[in-house]
Amino acid sequence: MFYESNDLAGCHVADPFMGGGTPILEANRVGCDVTGFDINPMSYWIVKQEIEHLDLDAYAKTAESLRKTLEKEIGQFYRTQCTQKEHSND
Repeated sequence: MFYESNDLAGCHVADPFMGGGTPILEANRVGCDVTGFDINPMSYWIVKQEIEHLDLDAYAKTAESLRKTLEKEIGQFYRTQCTQKEHSND
């Protein structure tokens, strides 16, 4: 829901020290073009494996299913009510 109000398609994210690739993966997930670099060849290989076969439609469908399941199971723990009564100046 956070990203729905933003159109990030066409944005390009570059990460010159990508390490494990979290910014690259998240930017790609929300529709950005991505470029990552790292001096460590293992970092490059790991991120390539994570992103190469990413099916964004399947990811979105699975994420929504997980969100709905978690909402049913633990959603009540994430709702709050204000316990402060409003004070009037009367």
